Formats: sequence, structure tokens, C-alpha cells
Amino acid sequence: MNEVVYFYLFNKQRIDINQCRNLKNLEQIAIPPSIRSIGQNAFADSRSPREIIIPSSVIFIDSNAFAGCTSLEGITIPSSVTTIGENAFALCSHLNRITFETPSLIKSIDSRSFCACISLVSISIPPSVTSIEKNAFEGCSSLSSIIIPPSVISIGEESFKRCSKLKSVYLSS
Repeated sequence: MNEVVYFYLFNKQRIDINQCRNLKNLEQIAIPPSIRSIGQNAFADSRSPREIIIPSSVIFIDSNAFAGCTSLEGITIPSSVTTIGENAFALCSHLNRITFETPSLIKSIDSRSFCACISLVSISIPPSVTSIEKNAFEGCSSLSSIIIPPSVISIGEESFKRCSKLKSVYLSS
């Protein structure tokens, strides 16, 4: 039986540094709708859960927010999110599904945002994105296809370095 744990922080608008680091044995966490930003290192190095539900109230995901969440398998980025900080999902070794709700407000995929997500096979960049920063997907060794919208006018250095299985890059029109 899969349990859903609803993570409640009353009267809070931000999940702060390392506040969620020691969560264990959880399948899924639903962040409450009072949260507007997920702070730096908030879930960093947490060994669980497999899925985190981010509400549409969240507009900012700070640097390293989910870095090293080795059990995380899937994430849906709500359309309300405007910023995903550096290394936000870096080293999430089981992350195999990233879904961006549309219409998205994200303008940039920041440096190393998804670095070393070795289980990620494909991704579709939302049409709101204008830049993919350096090393954004570096080390995503299972990444085989990516869809890049025409809105992207800048792709940083080594954005796809060590993506050894990358065979298809679709530039949509």
C-alpha cells in the first residue's frame, strides 16, 4: 500500500534550508498550498520520497532544493514556477520523469539544474524557456531525446556534456 504523506507547515510560505533533509521511508510528499518558495537545500540529500507534489502556489525553487534526492523518480513542475535554481535537481539518480505544466512561466533552465540525473531518458523543454544554461543536463547518461522549442535562443557551454546516449534533438517549430 502506497501512503501519501501531506507535509504541513502552518503559517509558512517557504520551506527553509535542510528542513526536510531527514525524511525517511516516504513514498510521496504533497507540499501544502501555503508554500510559495522551496528554499536552498530544503530537501537536499533526502533519501525519500519517490515523488513530491509541488502545488501551483510555488513560484520559486531555489538552488540545490532537491539535489541528491536519490529516491525521487518523478516531478511535475507547476506552471506557476518562474525560477529553478542552480543544481535544483542535480544528482537525483532515479529521476526519470520531469513534466512541465503548461503554460509555463520558466524562462531559463539554470546551470546544472538537472546535472547527473542518470535515469532521465527524455525531456521536453517548455515553450516559455529562452535559455538553457551551462551544464544544465551534464551527465544525464540515459538521456536519449530532447525537444527544444524555438523560444530557446541560448544554450550554454557543455549543457549536454556526458549525455552519451543523446541521439535525438528536436528543434520544434
